Amino acid sequence: MSLNKKLPISAVSDSGTTHFNIVTWTGDGNNNRQITGVGFQPAMVWIKKRSSGSNAQWMVLDIVRGVDRVLDSSTNAAQYPLPGAGTGGYVPSFDLDGFTLTSNVIVNGSGETYVAFCWKLPTSTSTNSAGDINTTLSTNDDLGLSVTTHLGTRSGATATIGHGLSAIPDFWILKNLNSTTNWRTFLRSAPSAQKSGAFNTEEVFYNEYIDPTSTLVTMSVSIVNGQSGSAANPSNIVMFIMRNSNFMQFGTYEGSTSSVTISGLPFQPRFIMTKNIDEAASSDNWYIQDSVRGLGKILYANESSQESSETVRTTFNDDGFTIATGDNALNENGQTFMYWVIK
Repeated sequence: MSLNKKLPISAVSDSGTTHFNIVTWTGDGNNNRQITGVGFQPAMVWIKKRSSGSNAQWMVLDIVRGVDRVLDSSTNAAQYPLPGAGTGGYVPSFDLDGFTLTSNVIVNGSGETYVAFCWKLPTSTSTNSAGDINTTLSTNDDLGLSVTTHLGTRSGATATIGHGLSAIPDFWILKNLNSTTNWRTFLRSAPSAQKSGAFNTEEVFYNEYIDPTSTLVTMSVSIVNGQSGSAANPSNIVMFIMRNSNFMQFGTYEGSTSSVTISGLPFQPRFIMTKNIDEAASSDNWYIQDSVRGLGKILYANESSQESSETVRTTFNDDGFTIATGDNALNENGQTFMYWVIK
């Protein structure tokens, strides 16, 4: 991996942590634009244009697949470019304090505004052979994140893969890399009928996984296999995430006719993702809010739309967050919502 050491152009970030940070910038349309201020060399980055809905797809990047192999969480599309098809021309490198951009309007259009959510992982990968299928992975156990890829080569009803974490993962996101299939999610703390769903749509699926252990996750073979790949072109990526007292927490809450407060978390959140998990085909998106872009600034993980500026409906508290009354998208009476918060 190249480490670009040119003089940087700093982005705007909050105080950050040693494992996760959020940065924003205004594009200048120039190649080799360095975004710094992350505080570490990132190994997974989600980039989103904020100022426009044109050429504004999500850019999900990681070192396990290769820096410039892109997934878009707002569609069911395969990753692009496919390995061996040449560079995609978006993010040439992850650097010591951030990453480098090309002039492509998706990441660096002149006058456009952007945000990146950055996670720290080891910059090298290893092999986990604990399950039926070997995984290639990079794991940061202190943060609680393991990014894995594997080949879908099993027969039968179910198969196991090793997640690489030291404890049971609480949430994971899976995408077949080579075909147009929906992203899959699993939330361990959700009611049994609402544990799994899609990430690129509002839909909820059911019973596609078996509850994980401290080393393995069991999935249906149809999900594990997807479309068969090769060692250089693996079938699936899975992002396994576990809660810990320092950086990440997961949970559910019930919508109410009054405001809802989640309290007792061991830190003040900087990133909050929420989703209604009751309605099988609801119009409720995956909402992302954070303290860097500011209150009332909404992005949807399942849409490529422009950032929404809305009346402030969520406040970040010292030990959690509060959602106002009358907000059906985040607080509909009688509905169950999930949340993922990061310090």
